[in-house]
Amino acid sequence: MGVLLVAGFAVLVFGFIQLANSPSSDIPPIMELPLDRLGVPAGAQVISVAEIADRLVLLLQTADGEQSLLMVDAELLFEAAGEGQ
Repeated sequence: MGVLLVAGFAVLVFGFIQLANSPSSDIPPIMELPLDRLGVPAGAQVISVAEIADRLVLLLQTADGEQSLLMVDAELLFEAAGEGQ
C-alpha cells in the first residue's frame, strides 16, 4: 500500500513539472502584439497587464505621463495578432 502511495505521489510531481515547463496559453506575448491596432495611443507604454476572465486590462502611460486603463477582449487579441482568420 505504501508503494502505491509513493508511486502516485511521484506521478503527480512529474505531472506538475511537465505542466510547469509547457506553454500555458495560446495568447501571444503582449510585446509581440501590434499595440496600435488595439487602441493604444502612439508613444504610450504598457506599465502592467492583468487578466480578468477572457479579457486583458492594460495599464498604459502616455508620453505626457498620464495613465489610463484599456480593457481588451481575448478575441480582439487574436485578430490583432493576425491569428483570428
